[in-house]
Amino acid sequence: MFALLLVITSAWTWSPDPRDPNTLRLWNDASGRWALAGEYDTSTGVYREWDGRLGRCHRPAEPPAPLPAAHNFGVDTSQLRTSLTPRYRLCGFPVNREVALKAIEDKKVPDRSTQRWITACGGSEGQRKQLLDALPQDVKAASRVQSYPHNHWALRPGFACKADVPTLYVQRPDGGVIHRHEGVEITPQLISALREPSPKWDPSKAPDLSKSWPLTGLPKVPPPVGAAGIVIAGMALLGNSSSPRSKKG
Repeated sequence: MFALLLVITSAWTWSPDPRDPNTLRLWNDASGRWALAGEYDTSTGVYREWDGRLGRCHRPAEPPAPLPAAHNFGVDTSQLRTSLTPRYRLCGFPVNREVALKAIEDKKVPDRSTQRWITACGGSEGQRKQLLDALPQDVKAASRVQSYPHNHWALRPGFACKADVPTLYVQRPDGGVIHRHEGVEITPQLISALREPSPKWDPSKAPDLSKSWPLTGLPKVPPPVGAAGIVIAGMALLGNSSSPRSKKG
């Protein structure tokens, strides 16, 4: 983040203008009460003195007090734009608004707001990878999967992650925790939490596999019978078709 450290002396103090984030106001208390002395525009680097007769700051001048010190907490200031005009880029190249919007519409950016969260935290990077690799692929494809060290700043407050043991959190799209799993071993409780129906899941659209039997002429075998039942049923039909029919005398 990028912040400004306000400078306060015995006679001067800077404060942000609540109406304009790019403006700093300089106040003076030499007369025993705070009076506006001028305003500094951070976007242009221009300080203007306050004119009581005009009721505004209009004349550029050197500020009578040191400017607030800028403290950078990781922002690349060279990438900050000074203009308020919106800018659009496509694959790194400047484009106009219409081209940018068309690119988004054509790509049909997926809505992931209804997907659950799967967060692996703590342990070593190898342990977290082992834990995530063991999860069902279809579940991961329909989830937002993340992996962080135990002390990463992006972790949600309240997550209990250890440095030596990987922990997996399963959350609903709104952030509610469904299950907390510790260790690299997969448990039935974890699989059950991962299989919780999606908010968009419609039971009426589940396929009826009994109506799409691929082998014609064979009886429909219930799922528990398995492959052995299919083989036995096939042998029975073959036996019936090859055995000679008895003739009535």
